[in-house]
Amino acid sequence: MTTPKGPLSQYQKLSVTSDASHSGDDSEEKKEYANGIKKQHKYIVYVGIDFGTDGCGLSYGLNDGSVFIHNRWKDACAADEKPETSILFDANMEPKAYGSKAKQTYIDLTNVNDWMLFEKYKMSLYREPDWKKEIQDKSQTLERVDFEEKISANNQMGKTIETERIFVAQLKYLYQAAMKFMLEEFKKKRKIKFKSNQIQWILTVPAIWNDAAKLQMRQWAIDAGLVDPSIEGQCKIVYEPDCASLAIQHKIARAKKKSEKS
Repeated sequence: MTTPKGPLSQYQKLSVTSDASHSGDDSEEKKEYANGIKKQHKYIVYVGIDFGTDGCGLSYGLNDGSVFIHNRWKDACAADEKPETSILFDANMEPKAYGSKAKQTYIDLTNVNDWMLFEKYKMSLYREPDWKKEIQDKSQTLERVDFEEKISANNQMGKTIETERIFVAQLKYLYQAAMKFMLEEFKKKRKIKFKSNQIQWILTVPAIWNDAAKLQMRQWAIDAGLVDPSIEGQCKIVYEPDCASLAIQHKIARAKKKSEKS
């Protein structure tokens, strides 16, 4: 498994400007790259990836406060549902189907004895610590755990595959879906100009994951083509409870603002 280089703090900083304009001139961009990692980068689109146990979701945000939920999945699910967190690999360890199509493809095909199906594999990443049930109050420290380097297939007892291969494949699938959505919804429909280096990606992870696991997720995002490692802050790894807390705070703030106007 590839271990990301550099101090953790390098990946946790965030510099975002509210300026959503872009001239299309690359000369300024080249100057920014001349000194290595960009220190002040202007993001125009923000993409949130909910890497869930049962399903994966995508959401988008713009600097004007607009928020969009991805509802164009090529999967057997309703527009307001997330596709299952499942993936099917062939005998050559190549991904062939995702979501609910992964299981259906496996059922429909014949002579697939060497194919491997992974369903809800996120929970197989780590073993729940035995001591966790002994925690009595929040003052006690949880030793956050690392995750497994290999995951067992649901349909093949004893057969495993590298965690890295599964996650990179899943992130590539989500990346392709997100890029198509942004092309149709933002560039074509709303005429918003932006480049791939002006997209910030926010990935959610369980609160139990340690810093090493978070950095590994960032590396997989780089391997999947989402992130340019030379751009500081383009990838944010955030804890799921923090996202839920922020969502509630923003909802309350919007409701309060609305009531003040009425």
